[in-house]
Amino acid sequence: MKKGSPQYKIATLFSGAGGLDSGFTKTKKFINQIANDVLQAPAETYSANHNAKIMTVDEFNTNPKTPCYIVGDVTDVDFSPLKKIDCIIGGPPCQDFSVTRGSRKSLGINMTRGKLYSHFIRALTRTQPKVFVFENVPGLRSSNGGVAYKTITEDF
Repeated sequence: MKKGSPQYKIATLFSGAGGLDSGFTKTKKFINQIANDVLQAPAETYSANHNAKIMTVDEFNTNPKTPCYIVGDVTDVDFSPLKKIDCIIGGPPCQDFSVTRGSRKSLGINMTRGKLYSHFIRALTRTQPKVFVFENVPGLRSSNGGVAYKTITEDF
């Protein structure tokens, strides 16, 4: 491998416009393989900044070519073709854990978005990366009276 060339392949889930990806790729040690989010608008920004082809989930699942940004529901993404991923990074939706949302006792992992972290774990089990970075908000620790944090860490 040439000096200064990327050494580690990364996949990003809940990618948005790619802020977390940018931090990794600026080190020159990581190269993006896939990114995923449900919205089209951030995909356009990501694609411009990271030279990734925008694909639908169906397109990726049928013909997985990288680097790409998969627009669509993470629950439908087939991660099994990504056996050579070194690192998975991402920050699953945090609204249901955020302290600005009010009472987190009834939100957190009881809500649809709050359960999406399980697809981060599904990606980990399918790809078996060397490392992963899971980012969320401080409210995660107190959501559902602490049960959300305990459940998520035990699931990992």
